Amino acid sequence: MSRTIDVAKDIVQNNELMALPEAVLQVLESVDRDEISIDSLSNIINKDPALTGRVLKIANSPFYGLAQKVISVHQAVMILGMTTVKCLTLSAAIFNREKLEHDVGIDIGMLYSNIISVAVTSRKLAITYGYSSPENAFTCGLLHDIGLLYFLHHYPIEYKLILSNIKESGAVFDEEKKQLGLTHPEAGEMIVR
Repeated sequence: MSRTIDVAKDIVQNNELMALPEAVLQVLESVDRDEISIDSLSNIINKDPALTGRVLKIANSPFYGLAQKVISVHQAVMILGMTTVKCLTLSAAIFNREKLEHDVGIDIGMLYSNIISVAVTSRKLAITYGYSSPENAFTCGLLHDIGLLYFLHHYPIEYKLILSNIKESGAVFDEEKKQLGLTHPEAGEMIVR
């Protein structure tokens, strides 16, 4: 018998949806200020070795198709842009790879690759069709599965059961509704609001 979960209530009542490291909070606050420089943002990121590694890894990923290797955070910020770095920083902070792989049994690398692929494709489509803000399209693509990330972060045991049931039913949304009361797109909409 599973416990009764009210995800919608949890989202509404929880002011801190996901605990974020200090460096991530500084990046998010800094990027929201118009006067932040690339140097200032780079300095904040450089104070956190894990965040530095993740930003560099993302900048050097095949998704960006750069001819030369990005070797500094400053260079990564210049290439990726402030908004992209903000979103990447947030998503990197959400992922606790070891915990999620252990608790839920999913390949976080594959999930993250999928999320980045959607973000990059969104930006490319925006550029192709003349959308005025390709970085906003990238941000939307990056955050499209924020509800899924929330489920994985807050309900790993329940989501492991969902994944197990999906193998038989093939109905992701039905299983999410049954176990958690709403789908991950619905949770994502609530989180974004």
